[in-house]
Amino acid sequence: MASRRDLPFRYPENRHTRRQQPPHYTRYGSFKKHLRIEFEQKCIYCRRPDSVHPHDCKNFAVEHYRPKERFPELACDYRNLFYVCSMCNSYKGTYWPQNPEEPFFPNPCDHVMTEHVRFIDFRVEAKSKHGGFMEEALRLNEETLVSWRKSHARMIRAFEREIAELKKLKRKLRKRVTRDEHGQEVGRDIETIEGQIADRLATLDQLCGTTLAPLDPNAGS
Repeated sequence: MASRRDLPFRYPENRHTRRQQPPHYTRYGSFKKHLRIEFEQKCIYCRRPDSVHPHDCKNFAVEHYRPKERFPELACDYRNLFYVCSMCNSYKGTYWPQNPEEPFFPNPCDHVMTEHVRFIDFRVEAKSKHGGFMEEALRLNEETLVSWRKSHARMIRAFEREIAELKKLKRKLRKRVTRDEHGQEVGRDIETIEGQIADRLATLDQLCGTTLAPLDPNAGS
């Protein structure tokens, strides 16, 4: 199986079709729990998952693609709302292009993200002027952020290696069960290893952003 070490940071290769159908809330913060599922608990711009720390989702926000200051009628329009980390939300601010020649921020519902940016060697590489604008405006290649991605990937690789070694040990123990007079004891060892594998897989899912950690009810925007 291919390594999942860079999956959290890869940009979608296809345009996203919204699947959630939330009620029409009168407060845009109420959409956060739906947006979190909709966009797989990752910031749509920097691709950082919100599941690394139990309270990390507090640092994510409901983002208005068309700024609510300029488009107040869209403040609670689900089609205009996205899930982003607080830093990207802050850097993006209230920018909106004034004419077709000005750059825009690509988003996964209206654009194919990989036509504008790609993730390579822990950096965001622009593939269009709009991707370049996004990379620069949101500071996606700040050295501290690139360094964090590398460290994050190292943790993912370490857990993958540990899981592989545990599975290898489990296979060896299974062979012993059929010929060892102490098969019951070996069986308990296998159960212990299965628990260790499950624990590490859960952590790996959190690191990769492939599990929905519980959302703090007070984490709305």
